[in-house]
Amino acid sequence: MSLGSITLINYNAGRRDDLHKQLYDLVGDRLNIRSYVYDQLAPGQNYRDDLVVITAPFVREEILACLAPDTPYVVARRVVRMENLGRLFEIPEGSHVLVVYNLYEGAVELAKDLRELGVTHFYMHGYANDRPLERDFEYAITLQPELVPPGIPHVINLGMRDLSLSTVGQILSFFTGESAIDELVTQRYIRSAVNSAAELSEERKCSTRLKEQ
Repeated sequence: MSLGSITLINYNAGRRDDLHKQLYDLVGDRLNIRSYVYDQLAPGQNYRDDLVVITAPFVREEILACLAPDTPYVVARRVVRMENLGRLFEIPEGSHVLVVYNLYEGAVELAKDLRELGVTHFYMHGYANDRPLERDFEYAITLQPELVPPGIPHVINLGMRDLSLSTVGQILSFFTGESAIDELVTQRYIRSAVNSAAELSEERKCSTRLKEQ
């Protein structure tokens, strides 16, 4: 039986679809889930749902302008997949690193998240595509490699950021009133992380074999 209905709102169609799949795999048997890109909604539209999940905090105000004033919402916490986080420690200490996102605000948010995770051994600079680079960079961090400006030799692709387990718990708590995340959802979350790590490991093995041929 469905507990209710939620709407995910992101800034990008690809990210929207990835997060929809993640949440559906975790709680799709309990919640009806709809997903939109924020520019599919219009200011003053008074969009309503049982709960709206904003997955792009840097366009939060634009999204809120489209919601009915009494519509409850949460701002999702996104986390870098652990299997990708380790690659950041390949960057030499004290380096100046360009953080690339499709919006400058997103780059700043990603850099902030990485610092909170303990990645503090290099300096991070948010990329603004409407301004020239302030210096030369040997390294870039990104979720979208195609956006990295040319001439940077080392690009670390962090892939998609998942919804955090705490955000999933916050969503469920809204409907159930219970603060604890049940064991089944936790197991699904961990299994998804393990599967992602295994897939990445296999991709790297294939890449290594191709290079050795």
